[in-house]
Amino acid sequence: MDHPSWVLLFSHVLIALCFGIAQPQQFCSNKGTFSVNSNYSNNLNRLLSSLPSSMAENGIFYNATVGQGPDKVYALALCRGDLPSEKCYSCVNATSQAIKQQCPNKKEAIMWTDSICLVRYANRDIFTKMEEIPPFCVSNPNNFSGDFAKFNETLHDLMAKLITQASSGLKFATGYVSFTKPIYGLVQCTPDISERDCEICLQKGMGEMESCSGGREGGRILSPSCIVWFELFRFYEPAGTLDAPVQFPPGPANLSPQPPSPSSPANVSPPNQTRNKNVIIIAVAVASLVTLVTIICALFLWRRMKQKVENDDEMKRLESLEFNFSTLKIATNEFSNDNKLGQGGFGSVYKVWRNWREGTATNLIDETLRGSPVSDVTRCLHIGLLCVQENVSDRPTMAAVVLMLNSHSWSFPSPSRPAFLLDSNTDTGLPPLESDTGTTMQDQSTENPQGTAYLSPDSNSHRLRHAQ
Repeated sequence: MDHPSWVLLFSHVLIALCFGIAQPQQFCSNKGTFSVNSNYSNNLNRLLSSLPSSMAENGIFYNATVGQGPDKVYALALCRGDLPSEKCYSCVNATSQAIKQQCPNKKEAIMWTDSICLVRYANRDIFTKMEEIPPFCVSNPNNFSGDFAKFNETLHDLMAKLITQASSGLKFATGYVSFTKPIYGLVQCTPDISERDCEICLQKGMGEMESCSGGREGGRILSPSCIVWFELFRFYEPAGTLDAPVQFPPGPANLSPQPPSPSSPANVSPPNQTRNKNVIIIAVAVASLVTLVTIICALFLWRRMKQKVENDDEMKRLESLEFNFSTLKIATNEFSNDNKLGQGGFGSVYKVWRNWREGTATNLIDETLRGSPVSDVTRCLHIGLLCVQENVSDRPTMAAVVLMLNSHSWSFPSPSRPAFLLDSNTDTGLPPLESDTGTTMQDQSTENPQGTAYLSPDSNSHRLRHAQ
């Protein structure tokens, strides 16, 4: 192997190692918890401890259940299709232990480790179901330099072919396409989902790639059911026909060496001198590469620290917008009607809920917003209703709300009945709201001496409490 090829290979390995140093990507659901030594806890420990050995026997994918009824645990594990069996075992073994530490007492959790293996469990059936939420984004820190429009077009053509190949076959495909530098791609789905669901999951992952790694030399989207990944270096192990052979440009013609001229013996270098030159070239190349990789790693860590500082500053800015009750009381002059800007409480929420159920939510759009896209306004109303559902456990977390506001590709769940505040001294002009049992809120409401009845928002039933 000549020196330039050796140096290029070594640089790719070092950059890949630097880029690969990343924290596991995990999601700990808030939909339920369990206590230590409970039946669910024992079933979960039993199932997670069996995953590594089961993967060694079954290949790159395995799913199983333990328990019955509310204590039943569903779990699955997935390794990247090009991963050797021993690395798959090690990754699943480490992840099965880490997920319990990172998500203690959670009834549902997901964890990707080094983007090469996935472990997830839940107290609901997660098998044969395509789920792309939550997606994890891991972006290459290097910006692409060159004709980005042509690069983007070439990348999408490559990934489209790989998506078609994977969804219609082994649920895994790798390949490359020639560009100024070869572009390498990898796509994979969990084998238990259908071909159509695999295709949808990978296409949505590629759609998320623009916001995740637009303008970068590489990136990956990790979701519960699939993975989409591209780089400008080979980051996977080719296996048989799953990867097209890498083609290098043709080298110079193989010419026979010419004998040295007898009249110029000074042009011939002694063997020791040639070896010394080789050692110097290798030493300089290695030192340069180590320096370059160190700089790249430092820039990557600096970028992550800067992003964390910016996030902390944003949280502080948001916290500065919070007001306590005393401040609001003074600012509104004892909540005087002279300072009232509009109707709140039961009336406004009920109008939104009623129009939503009747399919006339666009009637609520203010005249000044009529020029805005109706779908954007409707999406905000949808998210708002999800956030005020009566059952607190059904409400999305702030992290989920941020993801909903930034993505147009998600399908939101239908909102359930919101929690309400009912002022019995106020004539809203609206019909009484029926509960799930057929009785009305007015039948169940009670009044305090000031004439205000409250519906408790943190209960699954329509219980009312007196205002103090």
